[in-house]
Amino acid sequence: MIQNNLIGKEGSKALAELLKNNNYLKVLNISSNPLLSEGINNIADSIINYNNILEELSINHTDCGNNGLTKIVNIFLKITKN
Repeated sequence: MIQNNLIGKEGSKALAELLKNNNYLKVLNISSNPLLSEGINNIADSIINYNNILEELSINHTDCGNNGLTKIVNIFLKITKN
């Protein structure tokens, strides 16, 4: 759980890199971090392209905007098709 840790756009890039190689983490709570749309997109790209193990993602109060939210919805659409 890394909620409320002031993770922003730059931190999201590092987190996205870690998620590419994730073999264990099933729940990720990144709520209350100022990720904005760009940060959510970084994380979502890693999840949708590389990560098949994550089961739960919490993004409350991240100011992800419509673009970020759309990206997150696409993750769940991909998961439910598989």
